Amino acid sequence: MTSTAAALAALAYTAVIDTGAIMSASTETLTVEQAYRAMLAFLEHEVELTESSDLADLLAGYRFDSAGRMSDPAVWDEWLEAVARARADKAG
Repeated sequence: MTSTAAALAALAYTAVIDTGAIMSASTETLTVEQAYRAMLAFLEHEVELTESSDLADLLAGYRFDSAGRMSDPAVWDEWLEAVARARADKAG
């Protein structure tokens, strides 16, 4: 697992979704896919705010295509590994 994937999983694990209300990390849960989509939404917003081409390039490989598949299928496996690590870190 890359350090970037681990950092993104940790970020998504504690993500706040812009629904007009702040989610409580202790009372709200997301599926693994919902957390991934929350991470994508967060990063897309960061790209808009910072205009970071490096972040935009990284994000391009993390998006879903029109059929709902990962642009880079290996990223999903890395995401699952990062989620498992985030869960283990929280439990420990």
